Amino acid sequence: MTVDEYQKAATRTLNDKPDFELTNDQFMTIWCLTGLVGEVGELCEAVIFSESFSVKNDKDWFEKVLKIKKEIGDNFWYLAGICTKQRLSLSEIVNNSFGEDVWTPITIEVKQLQYVYSLRNLLLAVCRISENIKKGIFHQHGINQVDLRRDIKAIYLTLKIIAENFGLDIFEIMQDNIDKLLIRFPKGFNSQDSIKRVDVK
Repeated sequence: MTVDEYQKAATRTLNDKPDFELTNDQFMTIWCLTGLVGEVGELCEAVIFSESFSVKNDKDWFEKVLKIKKEIGDNFWYLAGICTKQRLSLSEIVNNSFGEDVWTPITIEVKQLQYVYSLRNLLLAVCRISENIKKGIFHQHGINQVDLRRDIKAIYLTLKIIAENFGLDIFEIMQDNIDKLLIRFPKGFNSQDSIKRVDVK
């Protein structure tokens, strides 16, 4: 089979549109998932870049940490969105074990292992959430809420570990993220304000 033959055969199971109606909550869950995947990638890029970055002065270091701080904040926003649209409490997820089957990352000094374990944990958890939501919504299997809570907690704790290793406070990061969004979207989200991005002018 050639690549062209495979592509043609694979399209047999594509749909022009879903064979079911998406609810508003399902739509926004997918929106937040897509955003989370992108933001995890941007955070990984920022952290990896920091490892190869030659710090020449305090200004260089400060800009590097600010970039990581912003990316962690964006990750938190999408986590909060998924929780809200799935009728989950982020604080309950973070503060409860939900049984022994809930996986949490090992608390380690990220700097000791050059961030490898934390970035790996982050990527694995967001991939599991993506698979869960894909099957839950588009394959109509229903979202596995136990797995979803487990992976949200894993992401939250991993973000906390990364933040702390850069001397950052997660609650300050959350406040900064909200402050940014109040400037960018003073009346709530709309695509025009998203394009303008007045907060970065």
